[in-house]
Order: sequence, then structure tokens, then C-alpha cells
Amino acid sequence: MRDFTLIRTQRKTLALKIRKDGAVEVRAPLRCPKTIIDKFVSDHEDWIVKKMEIIDEKLRQKEEFSINEHTKLLLLGREFPVAFGNVKRVQFMGDRFWFPESMPEKLRLNALIGFYKKAAREHLTSRVDYFSTVIGVNADKVSITSARTRWGSCSSRGTVSFSWRLMLAYEGAIDYVVVHELCHRLEMNHSALFWAHVAGVLPDYKQRQKVLKIIQSRVDLY
Repeated sequence: MRDFTLIRTQRKTLALKIRKDGAVEVRAPLRCPKTIIDKFVSDHEDWIVKKMEIIDEKLRQKEEFSINEHTKLLLLGREFPVAFGNVKRVQFMGDRFWFPESMPEKLRLNALIGFYKKAAREHLTSRVDYFSTVIGVNADKVSITSARTRWGSCSSRGTVSFSWRLMLAYEGAIDYVVVHELCHRLEMNHSALFWAHVAGVLPDYKQRQKVLKIIQSRVDLY
């Protein structure tokens, strides 16, 4: 029988989750018999194996990821080559990412992330300013985070937060996240009215959602 972590809650159904470390987690109702839980896990063995294979492949890609003259890096949904030269910090010039030629390989990823964070603050602040006017709301503060699984959020105090990893996505997908979070200034939920506000600004928002998901597989490399 496969090992798994059992978490009992006041839920009504059984649910499976494969954590990033490959561990299997089962959430079950408080009084659900262990025999039923065991059978549930056994019946989903094929699904568990497939999910674990995906996780293993992502870990392999992350371990093999390095920044060198053969690397292609994403910016606003497009891939660009890497070059090394007489620069003081990571820069994007002439359709390529430039790194200081003397920078050790072990420092390149953190330097790249620093570049993305700076670019995200500039680009996203600009888009927030633009769409705030379109929607008719105010954002008191724009915050840049390092979130991996959440592109953006909006607090009741008016702070809109975005992951710097959004800079990997296409501009149209980025605008969707910006509009999504700003519409929470009108509705702090995901009601029909909320989605009506989003559609009023971006009628094709569902297509933009799909495009955003494409980039998700690349996020864990950074």
C-alpha cells in the first residue's frame, strides 16, 4: 500500500494532492473509514504515478537549468539569447540579456531575478496606472512579490501585489492579471458581477487566462 499523509477536516469528499516533494497527501472527512481512504488511494494509483512523473521532470529541468551563452530567457512572452560583456549588472539590450562577463555562474540566477523584479515594478506600475483610470479605481500601492503559484492579489486596503514572474508572460496575459486585481477594488470576490467588470475591460479575458497558463511550466525554473 502506498504511503500517504492523511489530513482529516470537516470536508464532505476525499481529495488527493501530490506535493512538490513528491509526497502524497489525502484530505478526508472526519469520520471517513480508513478502509475507504485506502481504496480511494489505490484506485487513483495511475493518476498518482503520472503526477509524480511530471514533478520528477520539473525537478530534473530545474537541476539542469543554468545561465550560459546557450540559454534562452523569457521576457514578456518571448525568448531571448544570453550574452556576456562589459556591463555592471544584468541588462536587456539589443534583443538579448547581457550579463557581466566576470560574474560567476552561481550568482547569475539571483542577478537575473533582480533584473526581473526591477522590470516588473516599472512595467506593472505603468499598467496599474493605465487600467486604474480605465476602470475608475485607485490602487494605493503596488507591491512586487516572489510568489510562484499566485500571479497577483488585492488587499482590502488597496494594495495590489504581483509576482515578478509575470514578466515571463505575454503582455496581454499580464494586462489580464492587472485588470483582474484592480476589479477586486470594485468586488472583493469572484461573483458574476466581478467577472462582468473584468469582461467590460477585457472581453477576451478567458483567452488571456489560457495564455497565462502556458507560461506556468517555466516558472519553477527561476
